[in-house]
Amino acid sequence: IITVVLFLIYRKIKRRIEREENILGYLKLYRRISLDTLAYNMKMPPQEVEDILLDAISKGKIRAHIDRKTKEIFVEEYVKEAKVENIRCPNCGAIVSGVYLIGETVKCPYCNTVFKVEK
Repeated sequence: IITVVLFLIYRKIKRRIEREENILGYLKLYRRISLDTLAYNMKMPPQEVEDILLDAISKGKIRAHIDRKTKEIFVEEYVKEAKVENIRCPNCGAIVSGVYLIGETVKCPYCNTVFKVEK
């Protein structure tokens, strides 16, 4: 019985480690991604992805930030590129607010102009 219990514990730990490695590997491909999108792509519940990610952040396995307002994950090396301020549409002059990274493409919700976020 002890062997079976130990085996089940080992399997659970191994599965968690594999999931963590998959999540961290996926985050290396993106500068930012929504928690829901990441969970969908990992085929995992969002809360489990968040728990694994927070654990990895606390252990220093990845340097990332979770924006609670937008539920997006920013890999820390790109957080410094985040432009949280309001951005003015170059076409109609409307203020487009949100969290954007330098170089990202943004679509104005008022005139549908697509433009890149500049410094």
